[in-house]
Amino acid sequence: MNHLWSAILHQGTPWPATEVVARVAVGLLDDPRLDQGAAPVRAALLGFLAGVLQVCDRAHDTEATLEHQARFDLTPFIEAGDDDALYDDEEASDALHAQSMLGCLRVRPIILAAVRDGLDSPDAARRVRAAMAFAAFAQSVPEPPRKDLTTRVWTLARTTRDVDERASLVLALGDLGELPVEFSEDPSPGVRLCAALALVPAQTPDDPSTRWLIELLERQSRDVDGWFGHKPPQLAGPVRFVVLERLSKHLREFEPLAGAAEALARASRREDADEEWGPLLAFALRGAEGRALTVAQQRLLAALVENERVWVPGDAKPHPWFNQVGLPFNREACAQALAQGRIPRRPTRDG
Repeated sequence: MNHLWSAILHQGTPWPATEVVARVAVGLLDDPRLDQGAAPVRAALLGFLAGVLQVCDRAHDTEATLEHQARFDLTPFIEAGDDDALYDDEEASDALHAQSMLGCLRVRPIILAAVRDGLDSPDAARRVRAAMAFAAFAQSVPEPPRKDLTTRVWTLARTTRDVDERASLVLALGDLGELPVEFSEDPSPGVRLCAALALVPAQTPDDPSTRWLIELLERQSRDVDGWFGHKPPQLAGPVRFVVLERLSKHLREFEPLAGAAEALARASRREDADEEWGPLLAFALRGAEGRALTVAQQRLLAALVENERVWVPGDAKPHPWFNQVGLPFNREACAQALAQGRIPRRPTRDG
């Protein structure tokens, strides 16, 4: 996937190969294998297609101008294999850029047609994948089709009898910037969870959906994966990790999350460092070095100190998380900081 960004759409710059690769990527969108494995690639592939559509948004010249520039014959430069000569020639470099831009413009309706066909499919899994694709690059879709496709996702979410599909579509609505409040009262707890996740960016810690998610982490965090027959593909990994990431991203202060953080830290394992207690530690103790620890910060640190599963000698994985907050990955040192009620400030180079 990195090759797509380094060679096919490097830093947003299209190339003649961009159109061809985008067509292949569109053809892969219905492949369920994109959601399999330890690192599913669907999100990255959708990100690439979104990048192609964003290129279309940045087309400063009219298609007529691009067509005129693209007529310049690049054959001598290509046969010579001299890239420097091509880029040093203004007409040649303009032609290369114009051909690349026109390719992106040609593939745009193909991408949108794939989304539209997917949303109209009789297969629920395909409808979900199409909604995810649309949500990934909706901002680069022109207004009339964007409105129509968004309405289609709303209609599907309201009418499907498939609970897992409804949960996925509700998440897609959230990614589209919509507010699926009506699904907060859905009979399915999985759908209600997805509605709450979709609403978090628009809410405060005191809003019902956010409070419910925080209480969920504190009391039922390991139960929620069982709420789905087939978990929405947007919820990769344990659902509690997704809930925690969403809350941490949108809560400005750690305190509302303190009770849930303590509960998670007490049940966490070494393997959960990067997805659970590491981010919690960074969120809770950011800027705390040299200052008195708050009660909420002390509760989290105490839970970690007491949890033997976190402290595996020789394990390098947790070190970056502790370094971020000025602590060593050392149980005794953390216990001492807890007893002192503060994290000692690290000495500077000047002493």
